[in-house]
Amino acid sequence: MDMTADHPAALAKLQAYFDQVLGEAAGAPRRATIAVPLTWPEIRNAEYEVIKRFCNAAERIGSRIIVTDNNGYPVWSSDDAPVDKTRQLGPDDVDFMISLHFESPRLIDVPSYYAIWQPVDFYFDFGYEPSVAKLLTHSDGLSCSADPSDAHFQALMASCGRNRPGHLPYLFHSPSGPYFEPKITEESRLFYIGINWERLGQSKKGRFHELLRLLDDEKLIDIYGPRTFLGAKPWEGYDCYRGELPFDGKSVVRALHNSGICLAMSSKAHQDSGVMSNRLFEGLAAGTAIIANPHPFIDKYFSDLVYQVDDTVGDEEIFFQITDIITEIRADPEAANERARKGQERLRDLFSLEKCLQALITQHPARTAARRGPDAAPITVIFPYAGQRLSAVREVLEDLKAQAGVAIELVLVWDPVFAEGAGKALIEAAQAHFPRVTVITDVFHQDALQPTLGAALHAARGHVTTEAFAVVSTGERFFRDHFRSLAQALTVPGGRARVLAAASGQLDEDYEGAKRDLFVRRTVAGLNMPSDPRDVLVNSDLWRTPGRYLFSAGLLTSAGAEVLPLLDDGATGYLLLQTLIGGRVAQTGEAGYVRIIPDAVTRMPSAQRIARQQQFLRDTLRFDPLPGLPPVPPVTGTGLNGDLAVAPFVPRIFLDEMMDVRTGSAALQYLDTGFSHPEAGGIWIDGGVGTLRFRIANAGKIEDMQIALMLAGRPALADNRPQHVTVAVNGMTLGYFQLSAQPVAITVRLPVGLAKAEVLQVRIIADHAEPVRNAEGAIVDPRRLGILLTGVGIFRSAKVPLPELAPDLDYDLRRTGNGRPLLVEGCFPEEELTWLSDGPALLRFRIRERMPKMRLELDLIAVSSETQHEPIELTCKINDMPVARFKVGERMSTHVIPLPAEAMGDMGNCELTLEPSHAVRMYGGNRILSVGLRRLRLSNLDPIEPDVEYLTTSTGNGKSFLREGFSKIEPVATWIDGDKARIEGRLEPGEFSGEAMHLEIRAGSRAAADGEPHRCRVMLNGEELGTITLDPVKVITARLPLPPTFVTDKEADLRIGLELEAPALPVMDPVTKKVLDPRRLGMNLLAFRLATGEIQPEPEADLAADADQTEEDGDEPAKATKGRTEDAGSAKATKGRRTARAGRVSGHTNSGPVSSGPVSASDKES
Repeated sequence: MDMTADHPAALAKLQAYFDQVLGEAAGAPRRATIAVPLTWPEIRNAEYEVIKRFCNAAERIGSRIIVTDNNGYPVWSSDDAPVDKTRQLGPDDVDFMISLHFESPRLIDVPSYYAIWQPVDFYFDFGYEPSVAKLLTHSDGLSCSADPSDAHFQALMASCGRNRPGHLPYLFHSPSGPYFEPKITEESRLFYIGINWERLGQSKKGRFHELLRLLDDEKLIDIYGPRTFLGAKPWEGYDCYRGELPFDGKSVVRALHNSGICLAMSSKAHQDSGVMSNRLFEGLAAGTAIIANPHPFIDKYFSDLVYQVDDTVGDEEIFFQITDIITEIRADPEAANERARKGQERLRDLFSLEKCLQALITQHPARTAARRGPDAAPITVIFPYAGQRLSAVREVLEDLKAQAGVAIELVLVWDPVFAEGAGKALIEAAQAHFPRVTVITDVFHQDALQPTLGAALHAARGHVTTEAFAVVSTGERFFRDHFRSLAQALTVPGGRARVLAAASGQLDEDYEGAKRDLFVRRTVAGLNMPSDPRDVLVNSDLWRTPGRYLFSAGLLTSAGAEVLPLLDDGATGYLLLQTLIGGRVAQTGEAGYVRIIPDAVTRMPSAQRIARQQQFLRDTLRFDPLPGLPPVPPVTGTGLNGDLAVAPFVPRIFLDEMMDVRTGSAALQYLDTGFSHPEAGGIWIDGGVGTLRFRIANAGKIEDMQIALMLAGRPALADNRPQHVTVAVNGMTLGYFQLSAQPVAITVRLPVGLAKAEVLQVRIIADHAEPVRNAEGAIVDPRRLGILLTGVGIFRSAKVPLPELAPDLDYDLRRTGNGRPLLVEGCFPEEELTWLSDGPALLRFRIRERMPKMRLELDLIAVSSETQHEPIELTCKINDMPVARFKVGERMSTHVIPLPAEAMGDMGNCELTLEPSHAVRMYGGNRILSVGLRRLRLSNLDPIEPDVEYLTTSTGNGKSFLREGFSKIEPVATWIDGDKARIEGRLEPGEFSGEAMHLEIRAGSRAAADGEPHRCRVMLNGEELGTITLDPVKVITARLPLPPTFVTDKEADLRIGLELEAPALPVMDPVTKKVLDPRRLGMNLLAFRLATGEIQPEPEADLAADADQTEEDGDEPAKATKGRTEDAGSAKATKGRRTARAGRVSGHTNSGPVSSGPVSASDKES
């Protein structure tokens, strides 16, 4: 390979890297599945373009990219395979993750690499401390050969004692292949893509603004970029502006190739950090000549191939340098092409994205093993638990079972009722997995006086046989390497002081929806641990994350440990305090510990007041005090004039009392966060979310309770959309409602599990919140106001009669529909549909009169979203009895739910439960949706008698059999509105004696769009009987034989399906083309019957008589075929028809076969 750059040693170093890594790989190249977070999913920017290139490159080397959001939920896959967008990725889904920006930290339990592509200045621009904390969550780094940036990353990793297994792997900003053959000509022009920041008033970012203006004036450049950005048109007035390019990973390189010359000017931040922009690599892939300003990367690798300009002068002087270079290129394009070919060869050999990814995949297993180091020594994990929440305990135990590289001995200090009841199976499973499990049940029991965490540790300390121990609680999650990294940090030599404990970084987790772990949001809470023991006394938040630490076992047996029974959360504080007095806390610098916020905020406060526990901790230092200890608030007794024992204070709310929330109200004590100051008319939420926090007094055994909120909302300023509110309790979404400008009562039922919770946190979430503006648009109140709260209360659910469901009546389930009172919980009514979320929805009603074959008809549609791949299955229960399960499609359709008599109560009271299999998070919103409801109808299958003709007219005897697809029933016939419709009934047992049967249909039609007659497929219980050809000027009677298997001596449901082969169209005036009837009318039905006996040809004599009868009877029925039916009368339409059990129907003339299949027909002349 050519090594003629200024520093051939740098090129040789790169070559040696790839030779070593890829040369050591035996056999076929390794393949991998790689997660790549899309930092800003709603924006198409440089990161999005790079990810598209990653997808292309992965496909070329046989690997796969799964693009995720920052929380690890998949967005799409490079191979277009379906991805589960409702579940975070884990170590079983991908091999590792690559983060392209420090704003995408490692938030999931997957090894991660951070691409060191950002100039160091950017960390300061975004806020240095939070930016570095996010960067350090990653497991490893990827170098783009930017020496200052690499040094900064290595220094950060070294500060937290991370293992650094050799040189960082390389990952450059290169486009994926294939590349374009250089074709530079005498007419080649400059290429530039970007944002004209000067036009947007940000001159700091637009240093080369005047240069671009000069190049545009001389018509030497092709400029690409957004047409509009932040409300402005950045390239307005530029003659050489060529428009926007799609972010698809390919279009930029293609446009570069067409221009021929790449302008790759780097900012000073990129120059100082040694980070090269991707424009250089794009120009190389496009086969262009490259003009750039000085850059360390170019000096190192491409100084012999890039045309460079001096950027220390003004824009005008730079312009003259560039025009001289363009003249040189145009004068000798072959020389420029030769440079481009050499640059492209170098790109392919040493900077290829495919080669970088393949090298990373190859060395990933070895780097991961070296970084993790050997297995750690065994540890003891103490798990105190005094509650009864099986799922919360199971989560902790599953995370402990998944820990890698460390053996765990388990000490369970549990409530005896839980340990011997619901938790017994968990204990047995733990004993089968862990080498040693000890169960202690004499601490948390009913007779215990204020049992505390400290009491649990005091009881467990004799069972700690390892050199280190940890304490865990519910509401905590652990990555698989969490305790191994803590154990390794604990064994590192102390240096300045003896290491007595180790601490992990911390992530905070919140979530939405009715199911735990569904659509969680994680943030980096911090990586650092205070080193001053005084901080432990002051900051009690450090006490409430016990699973974040690993302690030396000697701390439990020290003399001061006798204070433990007096402490609750402060027991963790005691261990930290003793650590910092006698030594230090080693910090892993990794965030493998997750605190679940909803569990933390709804947890019952400590039985010991914080100040009281602080005083007990100070007592351990009474005769050896620390200098400068902060004062502790005075602690008094618990008598009438003393402090309450329970703190921090959680106010009680009393049942069946609506409390006003305004200035001076006692209800202000329930306000937690997000509220502004109280006013005479209520209190506004300042921002998007307000929270209430309280516990229910005197709830006793009452399980059916409701929370009532008096709320008003401001409409959106932009489009006047009404305010909507989501109400969630302890992380469970319970309702989504529209608000008005005047306060209205919003009432939601509390599920039993929530009603029994120790503390309730109610979140009131607005769809929008904006400052208040006057008519001129000026801000008159800077608060972001969206929702006003005027009252709150908890009530016993009122025992009111259930709404009665009448048969054959449509109940509109949408917001303003007559079916709104049927909705109880889990439903979100809107104007178009009522949506279900991810939890069960309940509808309640009463059925007064029972009928033999009752069922519910429910119009449903599944949420339409790119996130939806697996069809949603809906399980339906009546009074907890499963009665139906079906898939819901993305087109509105009617589903039938049977109502068996054994499922209904004696009084006809019904609770319909709808349980979707999963839901979809809607990007850009705060909702989780699954299935939309539109209509509910109670219907009954009427019996169909043989040889009776059923007229489908407004006065006919067959209208009760018409189901979905039929329009309004009219005097002469009923039209099908659309392409298909259904008739339903039931056959009574014993009605048929086993003889042959056939179906008879009398119908008319309009012509199809092409002028040809409509053809209709006829189905019976899903089996095709035949296809009949309709006539736009004749009413036909078609007879279709039924299969022999249809005849039965048992009761049977009958479903007749009618499906037009061609689309039906609205009725339009043939001259003006004005729509006369918007219904899609193609076929109308006059009558049907089930006839016994074989189909017989009609005698000629009868036909003649029938013809005479036709003239006598008149022509009224034919009007049903002429597009409109409203003026036809039913008396003439039914004259002469026989509806008793008989053979054929008189009044028809034979026109021969009109169907495909064994069908005969009789026609009536129009």
